[in-house]
Formats: sequence, C-alpha cells, structure tokens
Amino acid sequence: MNMLMNKTLASVALLFAFTQLSVSAAPLRAPISRPSAESSVLSAITVTGHSELKVKPDIAYANLQVITQDKDQSVAVAANATRTQAVIDTVKRSQIADKDIQTEYYTVQPMYDYRNSPAVLTGYQVTNSIRVTIRNLSKAGLIIDKTTQAGANSVGGVSFDLADRNKAQGLAIVEAVRNAASKADLIAGAAGVSVGRALSITEGTAPTIQPVMYAQKTMMMADASAPTTPIMSQDITITADVTVSYAIDYPSR
Repeated sequence: MNMLMNKTLASVALLFAFTQLSVSAAPLRAPISRPSAESSVLSAITVTGHSELKVKPDIAYANLQVITQDKDQSVAVAANATRTQAVIDTVKRSQIADKDIQTEYYTVQPMYDYRNSPAVLTGYQVTNSIRVTIRNLSKAGLIIDKTTQAGANSVGGVSFDLADRNKAQGLAIVEAVRNAASKADLIAGAAGVSVGRALSITEGTAPTIQPVMYAQKTMMMADASAPTTPIMSQDITITADVTVSYAIDYPSR
C-alpha cells in the first residue's frame, strides 16, 4: 500500500513539473495585428508639411515723393501742390487708373538751424508721398523717369508683389499637404503599416509672401534725354506649413 501511494505521488509531481515547463515555454508576445477599438496601440501618424515656391511678380508699387522747401510756409505749400499735380497728371497719361494712385502721407514740417542756441527757424519743408500701382512691369522704369521729370524728387522705394495673392497661397498650401503625405508614407513604410485617411489638417503658419523691395533713392530732376531707368523684378518667395494626422492601417491577422 505504501509503495503504491509513493508511486502515485511521484506521478502527480512529475505531471505538475511538466505542466509548469509547458506554461513557461509559451510565447510571451503575439504577432502584430490590427488593434481592437479599445486598444491603446498608436492609431495615427502626425507629420508637418512645408512648401516654398518662387513666383514671378505681376505688379509693382512705386512710392513717389515731392519735397519742397521755402522760408515762407505758404510758398512751400503752393510749390508742392503745383509739382505734385504735375506728377499725378504724368502718371495718368501713362495709363495708370485713378484707383492705382493713392496719397500715402502729406506733411508740413518746420526746419531749424540747431547750430544756434536757441535753435532758429529757417523755413518749412512740405512732403507729399504718392503710391502708384504699376500693372505693366515693362513700363515701371519709364514711369519713374517721367514722374521725376515732372517734379518727383525722391523715390521712396519700388516693390514687387502679386495681384492675386489667394491663388499663389492656395498653390503653396497644396504643395505643403503633398509634402506631408510623402513624409507619412515614408514613416508608415518603415514601420510596416499603411497610411489611412486624413484625420485632421491644420495650417501651422499663415502662408507668407515676401515682396521684393528696392531701397529709397533721392533723385535730382531727371534729364529727358537720359536712358530709361532699368527696373528688374525678382521672384517672390511664398511659403506654407501644415500639420496633418493620418489614420494607420495595420495588416490583417
């Protein structure tokens, strides 16, 4: 009887040891498969897209200034009015519409001689600044020459821009989204998954357009026989940034 009980206990112990060995040898992780809805497994890829486009400008802005000085304020004001009107008439004869001729600012300032103490009033300076929009870039240099001949004695700057900014900005945003999609595909491929539908798209920064600006130049009355002033436009840089989150498509079980 004792011998039979000992054999039974030995058999039970052997079976328990085999069971423990089988459990410990089982795989610790299951193969990668599509997560359930309740799973905390990563479910999106978020990337940023950037674009930078070069666009030819189609309009120019010229800031024309008429500056007059005189000891008598009324004389300086009258002289400025006469010369400014001559500049405006010249611009209009260059087929520039009224809506493209705007006064930027008008000032009447006293001038002092600070070599004396107290300072001595020496006269007045009158400045009338006009902003002209030039839609035919090939005429920009000629218009500037004609207006300086008419009485504009300072060009506060010439800048180039786009008449339709929305179109250019739209193109930049489209390129930024394409750049984001390309990054997402690259990341998904490296991780062994696929890119699904876009979950969200956000502009990281507003698209920017940088106008090209030429520095201010003070000019003497231009000689009508002088060569036309060359004005060469430069490309405008447009940038856009977006942040896009894509769903992840995991391989089937």
